[in-house]
Amino acid sequence: MPDPPSPSDGRRAVLASLVENARGELREWATAQIAVALTVDHQLVQLAYASGEGAVELFELQRSLGEGPAITAAANGLPVIVDLMVPARPEWVVFTPEAQALGIGTICCLPLVAGEARVGALTAHRPPTRPRPLEAPAARRPPVVAERDLQRLYRLADRMLLAVLAPNGSPNPGPADEQSRFTPVIHQAVGMISVQLGAGIVDAVASLQAEAFASGRDLDAVARDVVAGRRRFGPPGQQRRVDTTERADDFPESTDSGNDESMGPADGI
Repeated sequence: MPDPPSPSDGRRAVLASLVENARGELREWATAQIAVALTVDHQLVQLAYASGEGAVELFELQRSLGEGPAITAAANGLPVIVDLMVPARPEWVVFTPEAQALGIGTICCLPLVAGEARVGALTAHRPPTRPRPLEAPAARRPPVVAERDLQRLYRLADRMLLAVLAPNGSPNPGPADEQSRFTPVIHQAVGMISVQLGAGIVDAVASLQAEAFASGRDLDAVARDVVAGRRRFGPPGQQRRVDTTERADDFPESTDSGNDESMGPADGI
C-alpha cells in the first residue's frame, strides 16, 4: 500500500501544540516520545504526528512488522501499557527485541476511538529508567505509568482525536464550521458507509473524516469516491454491495447540509 500524503503543516502544528501543552501537566512522562498513528480498515497507514525521530522509528517498526502495541490498541479499542523489561507478550515475539534495540523501555498506547470507529492510537514511550525486579510478584512492581500521568495522557488522546477529526484541524470546531462541511454528497456517503460498516451515523462520519485525513484529501473528494463505489469500508468479504449507478458527479458542490432522506431526524449529522 503506498504511503498517504502527510498531514498539512497547519494541522501538524495544532497536534504539536497539544503535545507541548500536555508536557507541562505530565511528570515522569513529560519527556516521552509521542506519536499519533492512524488506521484504515485496521491497518496502520499514516503517522499524523511524531515528536521526534524515536517516535517515527517506533511507528515504522510496527508498520513493517505488522505487530506491536499501537496496532493492538487500535484493533481492540483498548489501552496497551507495557514494560519491555518484563517477558515479552507472545504476539510480539519479533517486535519486542527490535524495540529494545531502539532503546525503548516502556510504552503506553491509547486508542483513538469515536463511537465504534477505531481511528488510530496515541503512543508514548520512554527509555528504560532502571532495572526492574523481575523476580518480584507483579503486584509489587511499580506501575508502568502512574495514575496521574495516565489520566493526562488519556486527556491528550481525546484532544488529539478531536483535532484529527475536526474539519479545520482545531480540537474545538464551531457548529458553523462543522455544518459548512457536510454537503449533500457527504450526507449520502455517510449513509452508505453506515450500511457498509453496520454502524451508526456518528461512527460513519468518524470513519469518513479519518479516511480524508489519512489520505490528505478533503471530505468531498473522499465522499465522491464512496458514492461512486471507488472506496468501500469494512473488512474484506463482509462488505455489502453498494449501488453505484448514481455517480458522485451528479451532486452539486454546495455547503447546504440539507437532510438526506435515508436518515431519520434523529440521525442527522
